[in-house]
Amino acid sequence: MQDKKVRKKKATPIDKRIGKYIQICWQAIIERLAVISFVKQALLVVLAFFLVNVAISPLAERKLDWTAEGLSTLSPEAMSFLRNLDANFRLTLYASSKLVREVPSYASFERRAVALLEEMSRHSRKNGNRHVSFNILRPEPFSELEDEALEKGFSSVAIDQSGEQVFFGLQITRLASDSASASTPMREEQSLLLPFLLLNKEQSLEYEVMRSIVELARSSKPRVTLITSLEPLGGYGASTGIGVWRSFQALSADFDIDTVFVSEDFDATTDLVILLHPRIQDQELLYALDQYLLSGGRALLFLDPYYESAPINPQIRKSSIGVTIPLSSSNFPLLARWGIGIPSDSIVADEKHAMLIDGGSDGRVEPVPHLAWLQFGEDSLTDREPVRKIKNLILASAGAILKQDEQTQEKSKKTTEEISEENNEESKKEEDGKLLGKVSVSPLLRSSADSDLLSLDFFTSEPPQLLQAYETFTAQEARRSLAVALQGRYSSLFAERPSDMKTHPSLDAQHLSESSEDFRAIIVSDADFLNDRFWVERQNFLGEEIYTPFSGNGAFLLDAVEWLVGVEGLSGLRSRGVGERPLVYLERLRLQAEGRWRLEQKALNDKLEEIEQRLLQLRNGEQPSAESETGASRKDVSDDASERLVQSFTQQLIATRAALRKIQRALNRDVGAMQTIVQVFHALAMPLLVALFFLIRFWRRRASHPPSA
Repeated sequence: MQDKKVRKKKATPIDKRIGKYIQICWQAIIERLAVISFVKQALLVVLAFFLVNVAISPLAERKLDWTAEGLSTLSPEAMSFLRNLDANFRLTLYASSKLVREVPSYASFERRAVALLEEMSRHSRKNGNRHVSFNILRPEPFSELEDEALEKGFSSVAIDQSGEQVFFGLQITRLASDSASASTPMREEQSLLLPFLLLNKEQSLEYEVMRSIVELARSSKPRVTLITSLEPLGGYGASTGIGVWRSFQALSADFDIDTVFVSEDFDATTDLVILLHPRIQDQELLYALDQYLLSGGRALLFLDPYYESAPINPQIRKSSIGVTIPLSSSNFPLLARWGIGIPSDSIVADEKHAMLIDGGSDGRVEPVPHLAWLQFGEDSLTDREPVRKIKNLILASAGAILKQDEQTQEKSKKTTEEISEENNEESKKEEDGKLLGKVSVSPLLRSSADSDLLSLDFFTSEPPQLLQAYETFTAQEARRSLAVALQGRYSSLFAERPSDMKTHPSLDAQHLSESSEDFRAIIVSDADFLNDRFWVERQNFLGEEIYTPFSGNGAFLLDAVEWLVGVEGLSGLRSRGVGERPLVYLERLRLQAEGRWRLEQKALNDKLEEIEQRLLQLRNGEQPSAESETGASRKDVSDDASERLVQSFTQQLIATRAALRKIQRALNRDVGAMQTIVQVFHALAMPLLVALFFLIRFWRRRASHPPSA
């Protein structure tokens, strides 16, 4: 068999001529460039640069955003919503030139706002058309544009003594689609205003704009039924909004809220039921709610074992319609049906997440961990909806949501009599229905392992015994659920329809003894956290109240409602840039330093109280006790002896206070030193890593290419 030889393909005469022609052209270009002037070379470089930029212009809209929360680019939720818009919108920014020119902070704010609004316009492209347009107007003093801005309702401020008014507001307008032609402008249909964009709104600007677009884009609002003993929407029947909670005010902007007190007003066709610290005395209303959930309803429950925002005195603990606000709502009847419970005599204490407050007395500042006021970060929230994008939460006196096996473990800590009484109650409940196991319970928020249940007695006294609670606290290395999601089926709380209940127009005539569809619910064991003081900071600007969120409590309410109702919302935007990003390692070091000094500080405080008490007795002419450190006898002391005792105790008082100040300075010094070390490390870590990388690369190149002799 003859071996085959692989031969190179011979070039044809045409190939030779083409190659030779290309070579001649290239040599001609090189020769021409060598003889032309420097100016012409520079022009050729500029031309080449221009052609390259034109070639890569389709990629100009893509950005690399390496910020922690992607604050320099649109969020995925916003981009998805803008791409699916069917209506047309116009964004008009009224920004005075003087404000931007003379206030540097607003100059940078305007640049970011313009970039953000232009990016929204770019991402609204659908079928070749942009559904969001953007333009910027510059109102000047005594101009028609200034009159137009004032007529529309924009706020103006004076930035200097000249009194010249400046504007920095945004108008979001929905345009009618019936006049969409190239020759005629679109007719304005509906508008919303952001009257003046303050600097503290820079982080939340994307959310504010997108929320307005979503509100204008919706043809109708989902309906929410509210059952509560509180007044989050202000006094019922009142003409003013005094007392309105900011969390529910934001909710009412996107949802129609109907507050219900009796069964006749309950509409079973509602999209969601919110139970906020309820006190349901009407059994027919409880039956209507039970039937609504059995038919596959949705519910959001805020049940609190200790609602500390309510007055302690029951005489003044009433709403405007005479409903007494309960201190506890943890004994909600349906919890046992779902196989869970919230202890009414204890709350969750967590040393890791405890907030520091001033627990001193008589004008002394003494930071004390409040074991019942808990601040949670992203590490405590589960990676699931609707809490997946919440950055932080602050809860106050929250209870533990326990499953049946966890309730059994808690019972084992109690006395035999208490156990037998609770077992009798549970046996009566289980006789009514045994479909508890069909409800799945998924934790959304859990405490740390450094937590336990503490008695309410520490926190219901006046004043609360915060220091005593901290000293007696012992972590049990068990995480407690503070918010859970439920889904499944259960048996009715009622054996039959109440005999005296009238025919309800929105309920089925047939009584449901078991679930016909899966219900879905979220339970949070706290109601205080939706109050303004736990999540927003109030400021006054031009006579208006401005609220800036410092935690994600309000975002949690809106995200949970949207998730349960099933509407497309802005869950990824509400918590962007809200709250702090603490250095976790530094916080751990701070807690360790406080633990080292707290025992000595407590001993000195006890001694200080004893000395002050003895001084008070001496100044009131009383005889010191037999156990006095001075060893004074039981006989009446002379005036000279009393004066010496007063001087002695006064010197001890001064020395003790000096020792306390020394302890506090030592604590601040330790924490400050650790903070400096950590911050210096954070500041120098990246430059040092970059320098180390290039040094290693330089050494490797020298090793691979040794210098010639």
